[in-house]
Amino acid sequence: MSLIKKPFAHRGLHNDSFPENSLPAFENAVQNRYGIELDVHLMKDGRLVVFHDDELERMTEKEGFVKELTRDMLSEYKLKDTTYCIPTLKAVLDLVKGRVPLLIELKVERNVKKIAKAFVNECEKYNGEVFVQSFHPFVLRKLYKLAPRYKRGQLSSFFEQNEISYFKRFIIKRLWLLKYCHVNFVSYNHKNLPNKFCKKCKLPIFAYTVRTEEEQKRLSDCSDNFIFENYLP
Repeated sequence: MSLIKKPFAHRGLHNDSFPENSLPAFENAVQNRYGIELDVHLMKDGRLVVFHDDELERMTEKEGFVKELTRDMLSEYKLKDTTYCIPTLKAVLDLVKGRVPLLIELKVERNVKKIAKAFVNECEKYNGEVFVQSFHPFVLRKLYKLAPRYKRGQLSSFFEQNEISYFKRFIIKRLWLLKYCHVNFVSYNHKNLPNKFCKKCKLPIFAYTVRTEEEQKRLSDCSDNFIFENYLP
């Protein structure tokens, strides 16, 4: 399984010329034979768009939210002072064409059913390896019911910045819903590895996001693979 054989480039192999989650960053990863990690949101028109943040400003310098976009609006938003637009998931699939494995993070608010169905519909005819992960356990369970052929990963962390409610942090940090959601692997914040929760789960462990060779070496005994950024492993 390529999930534990190839390191994955975080939001593509991006640099000063190729912004994160852009088509050139993905092609750069393909040319260097790395897997690709990317993020998708559900837009207002029901399509999936490749973008990390909920808000548009950091990457486009325009105000607004990704969930308010439609496919026809994407050409209006340029990524980080370039001519590259925000891509749809379909555009990424058409570009990669199965040349390297994809690790797709589903960004979920309250639209678990809609984003799960959109993902399955979008990837249904794609001829290549696709793995999916999310911080939201219930979208993983929904994907298991809709299309169990996709390997699913629970994203987790110690959540030092209190990004989510205490109850969600408590459950997700401890990986309590892996069996309920039929999870195949775990992606854990590299800063929190090793930990007893991952040791107990007995699943392949992904470390994210590794940014130095020193971090990579430290994680070699407690993870099966990793997502990297800002250096070449």
